[in-house]
Amino acid sequence: MSLNLFLTTEEKALLDQVSRQSKRSQEDLIHRSIREYCERQLKQTAPSSYELGRDLFGAGHLADAPTDPVKRQIWERLHAKHRRLD
Repeated sequence: MSLNLFLTTEEKALLDQVSRQSKRSQEDLIHRSIREYCERQLKQTAPSSYELGRDLFGAGHLADAPTDPVKRQIWERLHAKHRRLD
């Protein structure tokens, strides 16, 4: 498939520089860039693991604090570190 692409002077200069530094052709860099960008976009729109298994994880109930003093101390530190800022 053929595609015409018009780059700004700055974009062309960046492409030239990266092509020289990486010793890859400009065409290869463009192909890789498009592929990586599109794959990232598709991952962002794909449902997360949590969304896929939401019904398996409960209804958002947080775990109760442990009764063991050592585990309770660890739980409190983690709870403080990761508490939601509303």
